[in-house]
Amino acid sequence: MMRWGSSGQAADSFYQVRPDCSQNVPGTKFKIKVTAYASSFLPVPDWFEIQAPAALVSGRQDIERSEMACCVYAMQYARWKEECREMDSHVGSGKIITAPIITEDGFPIKDPLVLLEAASDTQVTSTSSSGVEVNDSTNRVTDKQIIDWKLTLHQIGMSDLCSPMIVLLNDEADAFWCFERLMRRLRGNFRCTQQSVGVENQLQHLASIIQVLDPKLHDHLERLGGGDYLFAFRMFMVLFRRELSFGDSLYLWEMMWALEYDPDIFSTYEETGAASHRIVGLKPKLKSIRQFGKYERENMKNGAYDGDGPVPISVFLVASVLKENSPKLLQEARGIDDVIRILNDVNGELDAKRACAIALKLHRKYLKKQLISMHHQGGGGSTAASSSRARRIARRTRDSCAAALANTLCSLLLGLLLVAAVVLFVLWLGLRPHRPRFNIASFSVAGGLDPDSSPAGASLAFNVTDRNPNRHIGIYYDAMHASVHFYDALFASGPAFAAGWYQPNKTTTYIAGLLDVLGPATTDASWPSFSAAVRAGRVLLRLQLTTAIRFRVTNAFHSGRQRMHVSCNLLVGTDGNLLPESVGIACDRYF
Repeated sequence: MMRWGSSGQAADSFYQVRPDCSQNVPGTKFKIKVTAYASSFLPVPDWFEIQAPAALVSGRQDIERSEMACCVYAMQYARWKEECREMDSHVGSGKIITAPIITEDGFPIKDPLVLLEAASDTQVTSTSSSGVEVNDSTNRVTDKQIIDWKLTLHQIGMSDLCSPMIVLLNDEADAFWCFERLMRRLRGNFRCTQQSVGVENQLQHLASIIQVLDPKLHDHLERLGGGDYLFAFRMFMVLFRRELSFGDSLYLWEMMWALEYDPDIFSTYEETGAASHRIVGLKPKLKSIRQFGKYERENMKNGAYDGDGPVPISVFLVASVLKENSPKLLQEARGIDDVIRILNDVNGELDAKRACAIALKLHRKYLKKQLISMHHQGGGGSTAASSSRARRIARRTRDSCAAALANTLCSLLLGLLLVAAVVLFVLWLGLRPHRPRFNIASFSVAGGLDPDSSPAGASLAFNVTDRNPNRHIGIYYDAMHASVHFYDALFASGPAFAAGWYQPNKTTTYIAGLLDVLGPATTDASWPSFSAAVRAGRVLLRLQLTTAIRFRVTNAFHSGRQRMHVSCNLLVGTDGNLLPESVGIACDRYF
């Protein structure tokens, strides 16, 4: 066991990858921030705990027994591996088999496209009528059991499930037994017959869930020819290994298995017959509900057991992916190829933790709707089922008393908070300060403007009105500085008010300033533009006022000091006076 810290560490840091495999493992994208105890791939594999439970009990005798169990299983693996190598030389060679290497009649196959390394070059071959090269040697296999075994060597999907064990565990035997126990849990996915595929039940469950939770999306997929949901086949087969990075997929697996945990799950690993560890139609023997995972507890509380047992959480995980991409599927998908393309875009972008959270929400919502549907159907079920539902409803009624009281108290508290918020909002609307308003009253340059000589050295006078529109709020001003600009060139500068002052509410103050003109000089880059504007009789200047203000709400409460800038754009004629169209123009204010 290990504890996941809340500091937000990448999932890769929790899985010790073998050094010789570290370069081929894609990096994780998400960080683990939850704090919980979770099982992991330990140096002592999980199958060890299953097959040798005595190792969990303290004492020298128990340790000796566990060591003997390790040796026994390692020897068993070595013996099986040697037997398989005698049946086929490709076992243990490291070569990749991507297609059947034998026909159903026992003849070896040599397909040059995919089996260049998997077949011997010394064997004589001939081409069958189907175009596949079939070995004509006398090495035909007659044992039906061996033929069936060789036909499964290329099974698609198993390599994705086996790779974590290979990468994490140094001992090959440990990796095999972990994979063998995992396949006992997932063997139903790989059982295919002429009538159905292994994951058909899960695909049917997925269709039912989407039809209940998002009927619009289900109808859209039906119209596109995807009502069988075969586009989700890969997610079920490899448990999202190709949708997530290496570390994130293992993180998702552990969350899934923790949510589905059942103390009786170990019986699955001992059985060799049915894939399900539960008796059809019966719940497992109830020990303590706290011993079960969160997902399993919801199933037990709501009686979510059909003839094949509960729906796996992987179905709701796929449903969460479809639900998250529902708007995109409805808008962009015009065919089944578009559906596959949109779901392929999820690769590398799926958040494992968020997917589990959404899956649990969908699970609760689905169970609730199913319960309501059963209730509306009335007495359609058996007497035992009706009695079970009645007991659940009675138990929920008893448990809801405390919840009802808590809800009432929460409602009262929220109501008080809402009333207080409304009162504060009304007070803020009534007492919020309004910014002062500035308008140009007059502006003149002594001596006028000459297009052939610089105005530097002349005096400039201006008058600006300052209106405080607030009914009950006064304004404190700091010293005010004024400057005049011709575009970006400084025209004049100086103080407008040398000291601060107080402006009462609903009053108007006249700000009069006298500045010295500083330019532009005839050698400045802006002189040609200035001279042309003077000749045209329309010189655009900008008066800039800078100060800091504070609002006086009451005698005891003043706002903080805020820096304020006032910008007044005005037009001046050749005589240096303000043009009529600029008289009284409003100035811009910003803080």
